[in-house]
Amino acid sequence: MSTETSPEILQQQQQQQPPLDNEGRFCAVHLPQNITLVNVYVPNAGLGKSKGSNVGDGTDSSGHGPARLSYKLAFYRRLLAYCRHQVEVSRRHVVLVGDFNACFDARDVHPLIGMENAFLPAEVDALRAFTAHGFVDVWRALHGDSDGSSTSTTYTCFDQKTNARHYNRGVRIDFCLVSAGLVGRVRRCEVVGSEVVPARWSDHCALYVEIEGEGERIGEAEAGKSVKEWVALRRKLTNSGQRKLADFFSRKRKAGED
Repeated sequence: MSTETSPEILQQQQQQQPPLDNEGRFCAVHLPQNITLVNVYVPNAGLGKSKGSNVGDGTDSSGHGPARLSYKLAFYRRLLAYCRHQVEVSRRHVVLVGDFNACFDARDVHPLIGMENAFLPAEVDALRAFTAHGFVDVWRALHGDSDGSSTSTTYTCFDQKTNARHYNRGVRIDFCLVSAGLVGRVRRCEVVGSEVVPARWSDHCALYVEIEGEGERIGEAEAGKSVKEWVALRRKLTNSGQRKLADFFSRKRKAGED
């Protein structure tokens, strides 16, 4: 089936889609060199069947279930319409990053979790629609058939309750997708492991992506420096001695204040 759609029809389809940012899950920034950077947190439908999966069991999770799945799929459709509009109508490049709460295939899921237990076919199809319309999963493009058995930096999300990161038992649900016009300018995409970003910060790993600007070349001496600089900046901006809000109330009680 052809994926070609005229700009006029695409414009109409975008206008007919439900709102994209009702829950603060979407942020888009127009950057120089005609690039639109989109950051998303795709809803969690909570319908995974395995207790080892990272997506819930669909039975006793508050706010999850069939209605939530419908919302998730609608979010996916609206997001794809927006990204296609940027590329095909506005003629911009798109860099789409975030937590997509789905995997492309079994290579993205630890075998003890199992693709069939982690996500429903409808969720997988909704994610694959992006690659069907020309958006490229740059980590996969650069790393080929790598999976969790061949590298410890494949999965990006782990169940903290079971110390799953220690056993490298996770799922790859955090992606950087780029439109076709940017593929040739992507130089690196790596999952940032806990040796750089401490695991206690999040159940997700960060992604490090290098994309060259037009007319620029990234030297080997510069490769990887940005990760260490980001970590140093984060530590600089975080006040480890900052008191908790509760401390203020305990201080008042000790002083006999109202």
